[in-house]
Amino acid sequence: MEWKEKKFLVLDPAEANKGKWSVAEFMQRAYTTAAYYDKISSTQVLQQLIKDELSVYNFKPNGIMQQDETIVANKLTYFSYLKENYGFSSTENEAKFFERSAI
Repeated sequence: MEWKEKKFLVLDPAEANKGKWSVAEFMQRAYTTAAYYDKISSTQVLQQLIKDELSVYNFKPNGIMQQDETIVANKLTYFSYLKENYGFSSTENEAKFFERSAI
């Protein structure tokens, strides 16, 4: 979206073209939505995902569940990315990497 001649240059996927909209047109035509998430349910979902991911790699959760769920989930995602794309030479090296990454 660009601003030209006091109008937005808008790429409209609904009509598969581009056009210039004023602020009023943009406010009228733009679709917005709101999504409200419950912190408790998000936390519970992340905890379950972490437990599932740990069970795939046969790692024990030791002190993992006391850490912030978002940080642990990000670290697990990074670990999974490395494992799937580059691999480790052995399961022992996986476990060492996993432990050293402070999960």
